[in-house]
Formats: sequence, structure tokens, C-alpha cells
Amino acid sequence: MPVNAFSNSDRFDVFGPSRFDVSTTLPSGGMNTDGSGNLSVSGSLTAVSGVVMQQLSGGVSSSVGTIAADGTITTSGVRVARVTNGGAITGVIMGTGTLNGQQCTVINTAANNITMAASGTSNVANGASSIVSALNSKIYTWSSAATLWFGQL
Repeated sequence: MPVNAFSNSDRFDVFGPSRFDVSTTLPSGGMNTDGSGNLSVSGSLTAVSGVVMQQLSGGVSSSVGTIAADGTITTSGVRVARVTNGGAITGVIMGTGTLNGQQCTVINTAANNITMAASGTSNVANGASSIVSALNSKIYTWSSAATLWFGQL
């Protein structure tokens, strides 16, 4: 028995303030959630103009990786990369994305900044201007068209 059920005429939030009509995406069914974050769909799930629905695999990195200058942050199969370092480092590279729109949050667990390499080397659009400050995180989104990560301001 679902805790919450959505009918064809309901609206719901997806990733913050974005909203779209369930009847447009689920013409022959509904959505249910069990209250634990699991979502099930009965009927067919179809794309809506301007909305792309895709499964982005991956999760939180299994351990905090130590990164050095000119090192690479693994992004394949990882949505949250936890990293540390022994001092302020530069020339860091983000591994290439696997899906257009993939997001990877880099969490800097160290008391030192992480600065990316130039755009052509780091795979990050604004290159060396992209800094993950000490004890902070930054969300990057992969663009297959540009073959670059774009950091959130």
C-alpha cells in the first residue's frame, strides 16, 4: 500500500522548484512512493517537451580519495566524489562524463583548496578559475556537446 499516490492530474516537484504535469508524463498510469524515497510508476513513462528523463548511475565514492597536484578526480559511476589533499593543489583534472547532464559533486574534505587545470586539460569549462574551496563542495554538470564539465556558481 503506497504512502503517497499521484494521480494523472497531480503535479509534483522534481529537483527543487521545477514542476511538470504528471498527466503529461504518465498518460496511462500513476506514481507511488513508499515514504522511503522509492518511486514506482504504473503505466508508461514518456518524455515531455523540454524534459529529459534518464537514469544516471553511480553514488557516493566508497572512500575519500587523496588527490595531488595534476591528479584526476574519478567521475565514472560516481555522483559524489569525496577527496582530500595534503596541501593546496592545482592542475586537477575531472574525468570525462558518461552521460549528457550527468552531475558530479566534488566534496573537498581537506583544509586546502583544489584548483582545476586549464580547460583543455581539466575537462572543466572555466579551467583554472574553477576552485573547490577548503571544506566545501561544488556541483559539476557534464555537457556532451561541449565535452566539458560546467561548475555551479
